[in-house]
Amino acid sequence: MSAAAAAQAGLRPEEVVVVTNAESKDSAALGRLYAERRGIPADHVIAVRTTGEFAVSREDYEAQIRAPLAEALAERKLDRKVRCLALMRGVPVRVGGAKDAEKLTDATVDSELALLWWPQYPLEKWVDNPLLWRRPEGPTAPLADGRPGPRRTVLMTARIDGPTDAAAGRIVRDCLAVEAEGLKGAFYIDAGGRLPQYDRHLRDLHAFLTRHTRLKAVLDEKAALFARGACPDAAMYVGWGAGGDYVPAFLWRKGAVGWHIGGFEARGLRDGDSPRWCGRMVQDGVAATLGAVEDPYLGMFPRPEEFFPLLLTGKYTVAECYWRTVPGASWRMTLIADPLYNPFAADPQVRPDELPKGLAPPD
Repeated sequence: MSAAAAAQAGLRPEEVVVVTNAESKDSAALGRLYAERRGIPADHVIAVRTTGEFAVSREDYEAQIRAPLAEALAERKLDRKVRCLALMRGVPVRVGGAKDAEKLTDATVDSELALLWWPQYPLEKWVDNPLLWRRPEGPTAPLADGRPGPRRTVLMTARIDGPTDAAAGRIVRDCLAVEAEGLKGAFYIDAGGRLPQYDRHLRDLHAFLTRHTRLKAVLDEKAALFARGACPDAAMYVGWGAGGDYVPAFLWRKGAVGWHIGGFEARGLRDGDSPRWCGRMVQDGVAATLGAVEDPYLGMFPRPEEFFPLLLTGKYTVAECYWRTVPGASWRMTLIADPLYNPFAADPQVRPDELPKGLAPPD
């Protein structure tokens, strides 16, 4: 199977809808660039008209984003075809809480749109993600007409975004360039957090990589974060520790994938001066990362020992790996990536039968 064919084995371009902001020429241009480069049909690009700010109110989200998008998908007869929404820079990131609610009802636009076809669901905190692999018999949503819906009615989402339009465009170009040969470089794991019971997930990831892959995997269990300049040739990273300020420890390879486990790291995504990790990682060259706009609680991050081994099979895109492993929807998390990115399609590192039973979705 060719690299191009392997990259199509999971999520396909015709199953992706690109969402742009009609109020932003840059958002529209990025959406066109992405659709053209990925071979996404032109009628799969949908513009909503909303604020270009980082946050949108709950009321405006419903009126300006959710409802128009659902209507456009139905009009174009894409509601039964789409599996993933790719939000472009310019579409708001955060949805504010309901005005009359003291409970935690804020979320990201991305995470709310995952439940686009659910006519109603509780807004407080999160909804358990039915696509989570450890919940194979999870709930399904009814379709808009009331009929029972398949698991597909939970939409995967991701956004191509960053501190600048140039950084967002680079994500698109880098992902396509890397897929031709496969992502090369070292994997850095920082397990020096405050909770030993969570460090176990990172140690388990390192043990899996050492046992099943050819990758150089570096595990650091010291309390301090990786020091400035300590991580050359960085293709992947996951870690956590004290502080919210990004440490430029990494010389990122083109197409790098990784994230820092911590609350609020996506808050400064569009602020080039923010010290938060998501925006700084994208600015420094990372192609795929994830984070939270508010404190998401530690258990709401994908488990590293699930996400990365699934990605390393080369059979699944980054969006599939994220939505297969993230515990909740309608919550504070966002995936910043080309959802079709498959960095190991040309050079798989892991066989699906080496994964925990059930983690790899059936062909």
